[in-house]
Amino acid sequence: MKDFIKEAYDRLNSQTPVFFKKIGRLGVSLAATGAAFIAPEVTGAHIPEMVTKIGAHLLTAGAIMKGVAHFACTDPPSNNQQNP
Repeated sequence: MKDFIKEAYDRLNSQTPVFFKKIGRLGVSLAATGAAFIAPEVTGAHIPEMVTKIGAHLLTAGAIMKGVAHFACTDPPSNNQQNP
């Protein structure tokens, strides 16, 4: 378990490739759009149920995209490296 936590920490602090930075930005945009679709429902305004469901799906997809993109790194840490 300690190895998993250390590897996750190393991945979070390593350099992210350009492609995954773009995916992360897209994920944040989708999450913000989904939140904008859900926000009127929270305040009590009546909007169609389909719009709320679409907003929830966009919010979830955006959060997952950002999370996956954040863990991508250019040079993944290796536990099997031996010192020469």
